[in-house]
Amino acid sequence: MDYRNNRSGNGFAIAAMILGICSLLFCCTIYLPLPLGALGCVFVILSKRRGKTLSGAAIAGLVTSILSMLCALCIIIASVFTAFTLFQPENRERLDSLFEQTYGMDFEEYMQYFYGEDFDLDSYIEQFQKLNR
Repeated sequence: MDYRNNRSGNGFAIAAMILGICSLLFCCTIYLPLPLGALGCVFVILSKRRGKTLSGAAIAGLVTSILSMLCALCIIIASVFTAFTLFQPENRERLDSLFEQTYGMDFEEYMQYFYGEDFDLDSYIEQFQKLNR
């Protein structure tokens, strides 16, 4: 007896829905939503069999996967933009005040604490300015 024909559910659609929900839940971690969402989209494609329409679970997986990947990309772009903006020389006072409020020391002291006394912030700022040009 062939039991494969008696199965009513689509495992790929359910896997896509689970991956989409997980990627949406882990959206703040930055690293997990992109691979989980991409796998969810792949499983949606695999769940579509010849001549069959997408099931509700597959559509839910596709929507949540795409939504979480877009949210993660927006967070990444905003983080990179903020970093490039704060490391500009004219924003050094703002960066120092943020580090004072958070860590109790300015940015240069914070970097020297982690990278040692030979850390030179000015040389890194010069290299950063060369990359921006």
